[in-house]
Amino acid sequence: MNLRPHFKTILALLLFVPVALAGGVISLTTYATMLINTRNFADGIAVEISAGSQANIESVQNYSEKGIRLIANVFSKRIHDPSLPFAAREIWRQFSMTKFKNNALNFVDPTNGSGFIIQGDQIEIVAPDGRGGFVATSHSTRESRPVTDMRTFDWFHYATDPDASSDTGWTTVRHFTNNLKDLSDQQGFSLYQAIRSDPLSKRVDAVISISVSVGWVRNRLLEAIGRHGIKAMAFMISDNGNGREPLLIAHTDDSVNSKLSNSESPISPSECGDEVTSAVAANYLATPLDDGIPHTRRMELKGEIHHATYTNLKPGAPPRWILCQVIRDSEITNPARRRLFANLGITLGILAVLLTPAILFSLRVASPIERLTAVAEATGRLDLAPNPRVSSGIREIHQLARAVESMQSGLKSFLRYIPEDLLRRYLNPANTAGLDSEVIPVSVMFSDIMGFSTHAERSDPMVLVRQLNDYLETVSTVISRNGGTLDKYIGDAVMSFWNAPNRVPAHARQSCATALDIQRTLEEARRGWQSQGLPSFHTRIGIHTGDVIVGNIGSSVRLNYTIIGDAVNLASRLESLNKQYGTSILISETTRIGAGDEFLTRPVDLVAVKGRSEPIQVHELICWRPDRGDDRLELARLTSMAHENYRAKRFSLARQAYESIVARWPEDGVSKTMMDRARHLDLDPPPANWSGIHRPKSK
Repeated sequence: MNLRPHFKTILALLLFVPVALAGGVISLTTYATMLINTRNFADGIAVEISAGSQANIESVQNYSEKGIRLIANVFSKRIHDPSLPFAAREIWRQFSMTKFKNNALNFVDPTNGSGFIIQGDQIEIVAPDGRGGFVATSHSTRESRPVTDMRTFDWFHYATDPDASSDTGWTTVRHFTNNLKDLSDQQGFSLYQAIRSDPLSKRVDAVISISVSVGWVRNRLLEAIGRHGIKAMAFMISDNGNGREPLLIAHTDDSVNSKLSNSESPISPSECGDEVTSAVAANYLATPLDDGIPHTRRMELKGEIHHATYTNLKPGAPPRWILCQVIRDSEITNPARRRLFANLGITLGILAVLLTPAILFSLRVASPIERLTAVAEATGRLDLAPNPRVSSGIREIHQLARAVESMQSGLKSFLRYIPEDLLRRYLNPANTAGLDSEVIPVSVMFSDIMGFSTHAERSDPMVLVRQLNDYLETVSTVISRNGGTLDKYIGDAVMSFWNAPNRVPAHARQSCATALDIQRTLEEARRGWQSQGLPSFHTRIGIHTGDVIVGNIGSSVRLNYTIIGDAVNLASRLESLNKQYGTSILISETTRIGAGDEFLTRPVDLVAVKGRSEPIQVHELICWRPDRGDDRLELARLTSMAHENYRAKRFSLARQAYESIVARWPEDGVSKTMMDRARHLDLDPPPANWSGIHRPKSK
């Protein structure tokens, strides 16, 4: 009687799981909603901060434009009054204390360039120096210093331009000269006003300007963004229009401000050295603004979302100043996240206390399933190493474990019939075995036991089968170890190939290495067989490299993954030719070329095997070159010379060469065979069209 409960019965006991799922869904929904609301809140905060900065800058802008017109109106009635500088200082003191502290007021007479400069409480009278230049003399200290003619400044040219649409305006950013002691070598711009005694006349009687440093503008921006307690970055650019890159007016970042202040000429956002500033300005240029409404755009910079807000401070009128505000998303969302996570932590803590017993029990139930999953995944990789037996008190898990064991056992047996790489391919769901094939170059190897029929006659059948299985195990292991595909056993013969189903770039080399490895391994095996009184199996090997048809051959009922083609037959014939030449390993010319120079070989003969009209050059594979030794190297050299004489119809020389080899190596089958053939041809010369091709009468 099977008392194992069903898995669904165990799961039904986990009453708290629905509670946990509900809590998770609620938490995720809350988190998603928080993100949406927080991002909308971030956009709102960005617009609010930008609006504050805009109001701050615009109030100063409007105040200064009204103020300079008021000053110009007062000055127009007293242009030639000697006390004008002192009256101007009183007006400027009241005006600058409110908005323009530490900036400067300039006054110039267009006719002779004279005038005055007021910075703080200091008045400097500007007059010609009699040598073509100008000096500024302090009214309080009487100290003089050379200054630039104020009529050369851009604000003077704008104010006196007869085609100007307004007497009041702003200049672009420029580098202040030494005229302004407190602002010397700083970046800034000017607000100018043309003064006319007669409002209806085009004649300009004087020009006044207020010189404003970028540092002053920066302070206004810092004031605006500091009110909200959120870390933000703000800067102003001057839109030159026509898609040209704007100039940077002011920036709240210390490093950018330092570079801006110390530059001898105005710089663009791309030159300020800050990646965010450059990207935000470029984004504005892609879609310029013509209204005075803050526009927020989300941008991903340095792997983080940024909220960039743009405001055209004076749409439709100069100067085209664009206020840019940048806030990192994390500056706004992180505090909200922390609050949410704190609440979620409390909720999860309560759930953990409630769910802990259920989770512990579930883990105990799930453990066998996890182990079975690992075994199944290993089986999918054909990793069939023994695993500890999975046991469970749940019926379905127990049945599944036994099914997996049966599957592994079946696969282990199945791998004895087909190549592992082929099975691995068809374990992929994307691949299905069908009647498909392709033509590719491969290296084919046939091996066969010398005199197996004789051994079979003289040995006990069961003993012979056990030794044959031992032999086949040895040869097959070497082939697999060297990346070969074991195709089939044909009695005592073994057929294998390289470069399919997996590609082997140096397949000719690998097949030759395998042949030498087989001979070396069998030498060790023969010592064991001899100690048991068993026959010493020696093997002959033939290798050819060429194009074959490889794939699934057969029918819809049963398929066989194999190769067919002339190259297969030729490899089989090469294996058989070993008997005729007394060799162990014969390879074709294409295999020798493909294998490279790592092996020592010698030419054997030019052969047209039975059933094939085209001849091939046959070589004996002797050994790896590093293992050659002097004797083997000399044998290969002498054989090559003898073969060359033979092919050149110098049969007498060929016979003598082969005879000298046989004298030194009496058991050398190649030399004995070719010596007899050369002797025969020397006595009975062949016709003039003799090609040197040997055509064996048997397979």
